[in-house]
Amino acid sequence: MASTSPPGNGGEGRSSGTGARTVARKQLVGAAAATTAPGATRTTKPLVAEDKYVIEAQNTYKTLELAMHELRTQEYVPAGEPTLDGLVAGLLLMAAKLGAKAANHLVAMHLYAQKAVANAVSADLTASLLTDVTAQVNELVVGAEKRIEQASKKLMEKIDTPSVIEEAVRSGVERALSEGGRAGTGAGTGAFPPSLPPFSYATAASAPPPGPERAAQIRVADRERLLARQILVDGFPFTEDAPASVPAAVILERAHQALSFVNEKPEGIKFVAGRTLSNGGVILECGQPEHAQWLQVNAARFEEVLGVDAKIRLRPFKVVVEFVPIAFDPHEETGWRQVEEEIGIPCNCIVEARWIKPVIRRQRDQRVAHLLLTLNSPTAANTLISSGLTLAGKRVSARKNLAEPVRCAKCHRYDAGHLARDCPQQNDTCGTCGRAHRTSECTRQDPRDHKCVVCNKSGHATWSRDCPEFIDRLRRADARHPENRLRFFPTTDPDSWVPQLDEPARGTAWEIFQDAFNRPPAAPSQRRRGDQARMTQATLDFTARSPPPSSTNLDQNVNRSINAQYDLLHSADPRDYDILAIQEPYIDHLRLTRASSRWTVVYPDGHLDSDLPCRSVLLVNTAISSNVWRPLKVPSPDVTAISLTVGERQLHVFNLYVDGEHDQTLHATARATQKLAGEQAARECNKLLIWLGDFNRHNPAWDEARNHHLFTQRALDRSQVLLHYLADFSLEMALPAGIPTLEALNTRNLTRPDNVFCSSDLTDLVSRCGTAPHLRPTKTDHFPVLTTLNIPLDPARPTRRRNFREVDWDGFNAALRAHLDAHPIAASIRSTADFDAYLQRLNDAITAAVDQEVPFTNPTPFSRRWWSKDLTIMRKQKQRAGRSAFKYRQDPGHPAHEEYRLIRNQYAERIKYARKDCWTSFLDDTTAQSIWTAHRFLKKGQSDGGAARIPALKSIADPSHVLVDNVAKGEEFYNTFFLPPGPAPPDTSEHEYPDVRFEFTDISNLQVKRAIAVLRAFKAPGPDGIPNEVYIHCRDVLTPLLGTLFRATFHLCYYPPSWQLSDTIVLRKPGKTDYTTAKAHQPIALLNCMSKILSRCVADVLVFQAESLSLLADFQFGGRAGRTTTDSIHLVTKTVKDAWRRGKVASVLFLDIKSAFPAATPGRLFHNMRMLGVTNVPFGAYLGVSVSFSGRFTSHVVPMVLCCIVTRLLVS
Repeated sequence: MASTSPPGNGGEGRSSGTGARTVARKQLVGAAAATTAPGATRTTKPLVAEDKYVIEAQNTYKTLELAMHELRTQEYVPAGEPTLDGLVAGLLLMAAKLGAKAANHLVAMHLYAQKAVANAVSADLTASLLTDVTAQVNELVVGAEKRIEQASKKLMEKIDTPSVIEEAVRSGVERALSEGGRAGTGAGTGAFPPSLPPFSYATAASAPPPGPERAAQIRVADRERLLARQILVDGFPFTEDAPASVPAAVILERAHQALSFVNEKPEGIKFVAGRTLSNGGVILECGQPEHAQWLQVNAARFEEVLGVDAKIRLRPFKVVVEFVPIAFDPHEETGWRQVEEEIGIPCNCIVEARWIKPVIRRQRDQRVAHLLLTLNSPTAANTLISSGLTLAGKRVSARKNLAEPVRCAKCHRYDAGHLARDCPQQNDTCGTCGRAHRTSECTRQDPRDHKCVVCNKSGHATWSRDCPEFIDRLRRADARHPENRLRFFPTTDPDSWVPQLDEPARGTAWEIFQDAFNRPPAAPSQRRRGDQARMTQATLDFTARSPPPSSTNLDQNVNRSINAQYDLLHSADPRDYDILAIQEPYIDHLRLTRASSRWTVVYPDGHLDSDLPCRSVLLVNTAISSNVWRPLKVPSPDVTAISLTVGERQLHVFNLYVDGEHDQTLHATARATQKLAGEQAARECNKLLIWLGDFNRHNPAWDEARNHHLFTQRALDRSQVLLHYLADFSLEMALPAGIPTLEALNTRNLTRPDNVFCSSDLTDLVSRCGTAPHLRPTKTDHFPVLTTLNIPLDPARPTRRRNFREVDWDGFNAALRAHLDAHPIAASIRSTADFDAYLQRLNDAITAAVDQEVPFTNPTPFSRRWWSKDLTIMRKQKQRAGRSAFKYRQDPGHPAHEEYRLIRNQYAERIKYARKDCWTSFLDDTTAQSIWTAHRFLKKGQSDGGAARIPALKSIADPSHVLVDNVAKGEEFYNTFFLPPGPAPPDTSEHEYPDVRFEFTDISNLQVKRAIAVLRAFKAPGPDGIPNEVYIHCRDVLTPLLGTLFRATFHLCYYPPSWQLSDTIVLRKPGKTDYTTAKAHQPIALLNCMSKILSRCVADVLVFQAESLSLLADFQFGGRAGRTTTDSIHLVTKTVKDAWRRGKVASVLFLDIKSAFPAATPGRLFHNMRMLGVTNVPFGAYLGVSVSFSGRFTSHVVPMVLCCIVTRLLVS
């Protein structure tokens, strides 16, 4: 904060530049236009221009076109026809940049004003308004130039550095304009401490009464002047009387007596008043502020003569630092000294620091907390609030600690004059439910059971900040403490009088034009209370709709609120949106966000390996084919990007969260965009580009002119960086200017921090870009931004699943018999052709019965396990209330706003407790069966709930080569999971085998029924889509048919091709940190259930004979009944310990053979079986085992990656 002289002493300013710059004394702008009204002649005499700058400017700009070119070059006015809003914004920006070229710009602005007024009003009103505007501008300029000239002479003697000069000029111009505004409109309501002009009865009689804002500022200024003259003394040497009964005269006499013994004190120092506080302290008021300041500096000298226990206390300035990591130690002095040095405040300004909430009351998973700092200087406190600070490696913000109503925590009365420890009430009253127990002991968490003791109403607790009584008390506290409306502690610096949350200043040039053009008044200011969460949500919807193909974008910021993100996920129907671009998403302690199975989450590059907070994620709809999009790497935690294939072109979508304090996000995005542009130029490919998100930049190019208070020089400089990049990449604003995207929760002021920019080639494809206020989720003040693009994207083709849990199996059996009777199957199979026809008719009958009796699953696209119909009803109520509140957005006092706020908060609370109650009940009601469901949840490991997607893979053969295409990924998986054939086994045709140990008999129907009986229900089916449930519930019908089919397999030595086809599901190996290699995944093969029943029958025969004839080794454990892994561990342990007892060393060799099952050689395996005495006739016994390896085909099914291997392509 720059410190200047009190603004009430004449409105001094400072000149910018390295040297003194003399600006024109008189500067009258332009010549008023002469107009002729019907029936009368009116001639306006041209204004005289005595300054050479004005004359030169008039000669330079003789036409509107020249003036418009200059104003747009200097970015004073927006593109398009002149408007009154553009006039207002241009004048304000020009006033902030007054200098040697002011005459040029004001003359050009005069011509712009003529055209703007001509476009807005009729011919008669044009001359009148233009005369008023020109007169106001002349008064402003003349007054400003006089102020600047006076200030330049005084300040050049004091100022040495250019940076201080620039700050002084800005403050001087603002103060001069404030004075000019008051001169033109009477008693203004300026944003600086009030300056009282010389009193005269004529002025007092003609001036209008001051407005409420002006009156509040006068009260604050008077109070600050009084506090500047006061000192607080503890341990004042009273007589035997009680401190409260000591007269003020006695206090002053004792203070003056002590002051007389102080040497080298200022001349005329004295105390003019004194009073005693309830705690025994004494307030002494000096005659001049300088005297009180001298006593504070020389406190030791005054305390020594006043009394042994006397102590002068400095005035504390308390600041709340929000969301500080709990790892930070606030009691370490060296850390605070380092903080003071970093932010540039004097040493030892921070005198005390403590956590607001006691450490013992923290939650188990709490990561951040709020600090309360006490400083001894208002300037240092303001610097802390303005610039923030860094604690424990995290950038945190600070705000002024505001005065609030005091409530007893025992009886819960406001302004009772006591705290809980002094409360006369005998028993505690619960602040949550209103019953007779301590609040900390209350177990009622459902908001429906809460009851407020103060207002005696149910539905909210006594401590709720939504309590009407608390809100009323808060309003009273703000009336008693008008300084609560200021963001900073008031000092002589004009910037310290900025209203809370950028409230529009009154009494400035804006008020002049507002009154001149009869604009509606700005929304009244209210102080921000509570822990309301800000949200911005961005959603891109590129749904391939037909016809015509279109895509919609929705933009939102959830400020790390889990309730807000869940509300978004339940509101954004995946059938309507394709991409959700979220800024400041909720991130848990595992660094994962929240999504549903219909969305694939894209995190910033290196998100899991970075300690920086993630403030941008993209959720891509699984309905978009994974072949047409891929994530882009941008080295920033605030940017996520993807590239989509649109026909022959590439569309790059960047989701940005731009911090208000730096431009690093913009720089990183620009570098990534430039790199993509170079790659596309090499491929001669045209680019399509979208930048969207929360930019936190304000500029007249997109903000409304009424938000002129946001157009500070710093804000304009920040936005200029964005404008330069937009020009470099030929990006145009898709969201029309003037559409607000944020509504402040306290002031209900509408601003525009969010935006959508797209390349010029894409502008024609934007069919809609606007906001949807009624879709705003809870805990948010940002509106969703919806953008519809007419572009085609290849959709995924997911297979609809049947719901075999909701089947009437009696009806299914009847339908299956009917289809079998309608198409009879031959009783015998004599050839392979008969076999294929038999199998085809059987499959057709089962498929027809499935189509007739089994319904499709219809999963909700966004619901969660804990979601209820009550929440759906409340969400609809919230959306209706949101529409009503937005309808009355110009009337901040309309009851629709309060109703919307209450419904929104109740909805957020209901989401919170619905989640908690659901999982608490799930664990409490766990049974012997459901415990395994809980085990699966825990075994699955960490997840964000979104759909899995195989990332770009690094080739094993060449790690520098990255595989992006799904076909290339499938080939990589195939080469990893299925090794090439090994060397051919030796010829065993002449080998002598032992005698056959047993004869293989045909498979009986009883064996088939037993194999079906041991099948497990609800397991994934094979390529034919017929699950185990069909065979389990229809075994009486199917067993004879399957027995005939299986026996024919051995007689004909024929294994049909459909049984050789399998789906290989590729899953991630749990616990891996890097999934960019194929080795980090594992395959699961899914065969047709019919072939698995046959394999089971053959396996049962082989296992029975092997056990009966002792064909296997004694220590063989795998695949043998009654022998478990636990038994093998016990055997190994016993063997090792027995060796130790004999004094020997036990050595164990563990082998993990890569791809042992698919790499086995069938010929060699069959040779080993023959050596054990397994029969060679019929050949079906060989098929029952070796067909698993020979002649098989597989199709990889990867989550979101479906690729063709050898035979067929599965598309979803």
